[in-house]
Amino acid sequence: MFKNPLRGPQLPLETRWTDMRDAYDPEYSEVIEQLGLKLKIPLKKGVLFVSTGPTYETAAEVRMARRLGADAVSMSTIPEVLAARANGIKVVGISCITNLATGLSTSQLSHQEVTDIAQAVQSKFQRLLLEVIVVLGEKVTSAVRIISGEWPLK
Repeated sequence: MFKNPLRGPQLPLETRWTDMRDAYDPEYSEVIEQLGLKLKIPLKKGVLFVSTGPTYETAAEVRMARRLGADAVSMSTIPEVLAARANGIKVVGISCITNLATGLSTSQLSHQEVTDIAQAVQSKFQRLLLEVIVVLGEKVTSAVRIISGEWPLK
C-alpha cells in the first residue's frame, strides 16, 4: 500500500513498531475454523495482499502478488489490522472472496459481479459472523471477568 496507518503524529512512538508475528490471533482463528466446520461453510486459510484500489489490480500486479506469496488481494482489512494490533487488540480476519483477479478469469471484472456474489453468500456469511461473535464474545467476557476478579475461578 506504501502508506502505513501507524505513520504520523497520532500514535506514541513505542506503538509504531508493532510485532506482527501473530497479526491474526491463532486461538480466535481456530475458533472460526471449527465454526465453519460446524456450520458446513467451507473456509480456506491464506495470505492476503493489500493494494490501495479503487481499481482492480492489473494482471502484472496479480502475478507480483502471487510471487510474494499472496493467495488473495484486498483493498482493505490490512490497515485496520495494523492499527488494531498497535493498540493491543486481538484480531481475526474473515474475508469473502467475491471475484477472481485479473488474468485468472476470461470475464471482465465489474463491481456488479462483486455485489452479486456478496449478496449470494450473505446469509452464510452472516451466520458465520453471528456464531463468531457469540463464541468469541463469551471467551472475551469470561476472560475480562476473571482478570478483573468479578467471578471466582471454579
